[in-house]
Amino acid sequence: MIIRVNSWIKYSGVGLGIDHYSLSSSLNLKNPDEDRRSAIVGGMGVAYDMMGNNKKAIECFNEQFKISEKINDRKGMSTALGNIGTIYNKTGDYDKAKKYHLKDMKICKYIGDKRGIAIVTENLGIIYSHKNNYKKALVYLFEAFKLSEELGDKEGISTSSGSIGAVYKYTGDFCKAEFYLNKALTILREINYNFYLCSFLTTKAELLIEKGEYDEAECINEESIEISKEINSKNSYIQSKILTLKLKILKNEIKNEEEIVTFEKNLTEEILSKSENIEEDKAFISSNIQKILKELNL
Repeated sequence: MIIRVNSWIKYSGVGLGIDHYSLSSSLNLKNPDEDRRSAIVGGMGVAYDMMGNNKKAIECFNEQFKISEKINDRKGMSTALGNIGTIYNKTGDYDKAKKYHLKDMKICKYIGDKRGIAIVTENLGIIYSHKNNYKKALVYLFEAFKLSEELGDKEGISTSSGSIGAVYKYTGDFCKAEFYLNKALTILREINYNFYLCSFLTTKAELLIEKGEYDEAECINEESIEISKEINSKNSYIQSKILTLKLKILKNEIKNEEEIVTFEKNLTEEILSKSENIEEDKAFISSNIQKILKELNL
């Protein structure tokens, strides 16, 4: 899911992002410029999204949309709509996600925002991927890739490549999956785009697991864990830690139900000690662990 990210968060993560936007918000009270307020609120929304707080993220993006609409800032309206769509995509409400992305697309076309069109096209492809319509997903994702190449947009090229690689992983075409994921990871490292680097590292680790290359998968997954900690991306961290559980089971380092329960208990306690939305985080951890156990027929 591609969210529009401010550079403070893109490269440094939530910690610096939150500090920056909190300071900006305080200063903005003395200088109430609506353009600046819209950017601040949108930035806070991205930070809350990375922390896994979907409710607060949507509240911020809705506020950003209202401010942008008030000052007739169509680019700001587009960004807010797209980011709301991305949150709904993550939470599995694909119809609502598509509705917001199509509203976003309409504005992008109206204002001639080609990069925005590429982002929306990729997000629509990801929705179709989540709905297991891989053929249609690839049509949209390759179109997004093409648009990004035409624009020379390395961020767009990297994320669309990674999304294409993920689809090929789902379809079992591991050769193509590895090609596009490696392309994405190379560019993401080159431009230091940590926001998505940890996500596609996890996807690459999942691919290596399916190929039976557990040791290499473990190295890639450890890198994802370290980056997600650096940028304080809670959901990415949880997903990578749960992938660690899968690897430990496959390598026979975790052998029984008691050890699995202990792993879940320790991870849950670690996350909840810093959590603002306890029930949502507990459910996220539990559902992802159950998904792994189902995959392993346990």
